[in-house]
Amino acid sequence: MIPAPARYRPVRLSRSRTSLIGSSVGALAVALFCVLNTASVVTAQDGLSRAETLNVEAQVQFDRGSYRQALDRWTEVYAAFRNPTTAWNIARCYEELRELDAAKVAYELFLGLEGLSPEEIEAGESRLASIRAWFEDWKGLSDRARARADEGAWTDALPMWERAARLNRTAPTLYGIAQALDGLGRAEDAVVAYRVFIAHPQADPQRVAEAMARIDALLDDARLPLRVAGWSMVGASVVGFTLGAIVLVGSQDDADFIDAHKDAPTLTEPLRVEFDAARDRLGTARLQAGVSFGAGGLLALSGAVMLYLGYAQGDEEVPSSTLRWGLGPGGVAASVAF
Repeated sequence: MIPAPARYRPVRLSRSRTSLIGSSVGALAVALFCVLNTASVVTAQDGLSRAETLNVEAQVQFDRGSYRQALDRWTEVYAAFRNPTTAWNIARCYEELRELDAAKVAYELFLGLEGLSPEEIEAGESRLASIRAWFEDWKGLSDRARARADEGAWTDALPMWERAARLNRTAPTLYGIAQALDGLGRAEDAVVAYRVFIAHPQADPQRVAEAMARIDALLDDARLPLRVAGWSMVGASVVGFTLGAIVLVGSQDDADFIDAHKDAPTLTEPLRVEFDAARDRLGTARLQAGVSFGAGGLLALSGAVMLYLGYAQGDEEVPSSTLRWGLGPGGVAASVAF
């Protein structure tokens, strides 16, 4: 059972056994002089109050599983009040984040502090031993996953990379997952994985550029069906407009006949029958033309949207509205907000 972070207990200026956080005799003399100064006492009290506030916020974030936010707050506390409690909490955050290199350094720093109880030393050494064991497991998994990836055996490499990431979320491990998903043709998941890798603070700039290029290529491939659909709809809309125009042109004789006889005071029975028939044909033709023009307009509008999505670059915003798109289940997903 991994111990939870200890609640903050303010400890002023605990000296470390390491040179990184140790204080010199001169610095101690300056600190004592500042304690005697009233303004410095007020400042120290303000700093302590700030540290207590940050600690409460950090504990809340840790309990929520927001380890990065908790780490940022405890790091700020430790910069002002270097004490074993906060050092332990920082190490726990790195451990939960599965950043083993940083966790190892943090636990070693914790164990180097003065004033630790035997129980605290035992807990620190136990956690450090676990970190080292996890690191060895991660290294073995990473080596095997890389070997399988070099052979193009993505099906074997992916679960190894995923298990390695659960032990140690390094940038190369995350990149390996993205590459495996890409190699398996899982474009949607690969785009997400590449973006997770890019967001890693230790991501190699060259690898980041490669990942961004792959994201563009994957999204471009996903946009191809949209382009085909868009141009097909535009072509169908032209057919619709053309059919509508043909129907209207074909009904022109009936329209001329009606115009020629509509003002006649009387019509013979044959003319009246012809007049009614022409009027019926003209009404039907105009309805058919209207349907063709409407369908053509709808297809043209739909085709324009498809073409926009098909040729858009990345996540874009449209003036007066927001249109965001990306890979979604089965292809490209789009959301519009006005």
